[in-house]
Amino acid sequence: MKSCQYKLLILFICIVGSQSVLAQVVDTLCVSDPTGDYHVDGWPGSTFEWIVPDGQITRGSGSDSISVTWNSTPGTYPISVVETSANGCIGDTQYAQVLIIDPPNLQISGPKRVCEGDTAQLTASGGIDYVWNTGDTGAVVTINPTTSQTYSVVSNTKCGNDATNYGITVKPKPVFSIEINGKKFICEGEQTQIVASGDATEYFWSSLGWGSRQKVTKNGTYEVTAYLDGCEAFDSVTVGECRNLIPYNTFTPDGDGINDKFEIDKIEYYPNALVEIYNRWGDVIYKSTGYSNPWDGTWNGTPLPVGAYYYVIDPKDERAEKISGYINLIRR
Repeated sequence: MKSCQYKLLILFICIVGSQSVLAQVVDTLCVSDPTGDYHVDGWPGSTFEWIVPDGQITRGSGSDSISVTWNSTPGTYPISVVETSANGCIGDTQYAQVLIIDPPNLQISGPKRVCEGDTAQLTASGGIDYVWNTGDTGAVVTINPTTSQTYSVVSNTKCGNDATNYGITVKPKPVFSIEINGKKFICEGEQTQIVASGDATEYFWSSLGWGSRQKVTKNGTYEVTAYLDGCEAFDSVTVGECRNLIPYNTFTPDGDGINDKFEIDKIEYYPNALVEIYNRWGDVIYKSTGYSNPWDGTWNGTPLPVGAYYYVIDPKDERAEKISGYINLIRR
């Protein structure tokens, strides 16, 4: 009779790993008492290897709960743990950090003087969480003071509380104005003067240089920066392009459609211009506001004789000057 032999195969499947992962920062301690307790939930029968390079395990080495006394220098320190099951399976390393802090010793940095209307940033340091008297939170606050005032910040931590103040002086910006001292509209070859005046100590024109008074020979917009005790203000002035009237000196009202009327170049820019024409005896033979109906050499519908006639043209606009002269009427 044959006997049967059986072999029993026992298969172990490793399922191991801490059932709860350590958080990124698991503890915040004070330099005056840098001792903390740490725990992970593992499997029954497991052992735990804790790695604490900047501290000393004072209780529970090899277990799922330990106590550590840390380096008393403020900083962020790593802590990690590896679980090994009763069957010898090794889990993933779990990492975390411990923060060691001083009691808050607050300081505020930033400008001590701010120009009226400008913004500035104040930065708090020496704490962890910050609350400003403006209602803002965080280390950095943006301010826009209208008067000189004091800003304060507080920080409350498990290692103590602190508060500090910071005074800001608001300085006025320069007040000034710009005038054109001369022609407000210039033609090619002409010049005028622009002048900045006020309580500023210095003036800088972006295209002209330093000085309150500048001579300009081109039309355009000129920008100036005024300075007073570290504060600045800006303004600009525009010198316009002139459009001087150019009357023709001769016309031939003979009905051939060529040069039949007294033409004035650029008169279309001046709809309110007053045009008057006189004969040799001083009689007004033509008068018009605007020049939509140019003079055709007649007076009350009657053709006038050849000769020189005196005109006066007032553009009623500062872009051009009032002019006068003679127009020759010629008939062929």
